[in-house]
Amino acid sequence: MKHKNTFVRALIETISKDGEYVDLGCSATKAMFFKQRAYGLGFHKNICVVSGWHILTIKPGDIHKSNIKDLMEITDIKPSFLVADYVLEDDSGRFAEGAYIRTSFMIACHENCLLETENSIYVLVGTGSKSIISVVQAEKLFGKQGLFRT
Repeated sequence: MKHKNTFVRALIETISKDGEYVDLGCSATKAMFFKQRAYGLGFHKNICVVSGWHILTIKPGDIHKSNIKDLMEITDIKPSFLVADYVLEDDSGRFAEGAYIRTSFMIACHENCLLETENSIYVLVGTGSKSIISVVQAEKLFGKQGLFRT
């Protein structure tokens, strides 16, 4: 498991070097406020507060050559997901403080710092980055070669 985390972290570092800096996250002092706002959205989803985050979007050209296009047509997902270097707090206890996470595909972003997936809302703390990645890189981050390719 440690090998995988080392590999994944190295891949994220490589990807984020070419990424675009974004200031979507809230300050650490406002994280509790936005956590409460996440509950107020009424989605009844798990809430997780993270820092050291990166939003990764699969290249548009790769989407059309994959099964992600089919998923997008029948669900609300976007071809983007979140990776975060550090979990600050996870209300449902799924992740330990300090854990690295990779989410499922995004559904929406609310109030700039609340990122919604199928089962969770992530409160983004601090600054982060956005990067465009290939389907092959996404499969490596999901740990399954050929996962998205048809």
